[in-house]
Amino acid sequence: MSESQFYHISQKGKLTSVATVDEALAAAKSGGFIWLNYCQPKKEELSILIGLLDLHHLAIEDCLNEDQIPKMEDFPRNTFIIFNTFEYSNKKLSIGEIDLFIGENFLVTVSQRDSDNRRILDGVEHIMETDMEGARHGPAFLMHVILDHVVDQKFLAIEALEDELDTQEETMLASVSNFNPAEMIRLRRDLLNLRKSLFHEREILVKICRKDCPFIPEKAIYHYRDIYDHLTKFFELTESYREIVTSLMDMYLSMLNNQMTK
Repeated sequence: MSESQFYHISQKGKLTSVATVDEALAAAKSGGFIWLNYCQPKKEELSILIGLLDLHHLAIEDCLNEDQIPKMEDFPRNTFIIFNTFEYSNKKLSIGEIDLFIGENFLVTVSQRDSDNRRILDGVEHIMETDMEGARHGPAFLMHVILDHVVDQKFLAIEALEDELDTQEETMLASVSNFNPAEMIRLRRDLLNLRKSLFHEREILVKICRKDCPFIPEKAIYHYRDIYDHLTKFFELTESYREIVTSLMDMYLSMLNNQMTK
């Protein structure tokens, strides 16, 4: 089921919910900017924005195709960004997607629900309301709040993967015969997928921080540098975990070989 939430943020920082896109656009004529937040939208809902906000039809198609690599594309009246979300539960890594369009006086976000049927951006409205002084400065500051929220959730998934890696190591050291090497192969695959995603997201932040996006003013850049630092840390963590997996697999083969020669 499609869900949509539309907001107008005034120049004084007042967040007002409106019923339709047209109402949001009308409110923006008095100043401030709008945030169109879509969750599980239908193609028809997003296609309307092609004419209203000059969003590119190929970018709209990317929003409806969840198997996308993180990227940033510039268009005359907006910049399109794809970011990934991470979720790790019950030994399963889920990589989702959030799509963002930022323009001079608007931000559009498109996302789905996670495996627990929760909105990926659930709670962002509350975060905004507690920091409207920052968000009122424009779409770039609101987009930072949203990306910062998404990156915080990534850390939870990476922590869960680390715990799983520790568990597998303890199992192997306790009993080689009870250890399942397929679990390590799965972990290595998950870490490679995370690393690939983080690499592309870090490239997005590099472009933003060198002021490639015309809709992100210089005064907002230092906020995005903080996100870049977090992504770099996560990228390095996943690489170190991948090296640990390789070492554990070598150790497992050595222990198995010793056991067989006894």
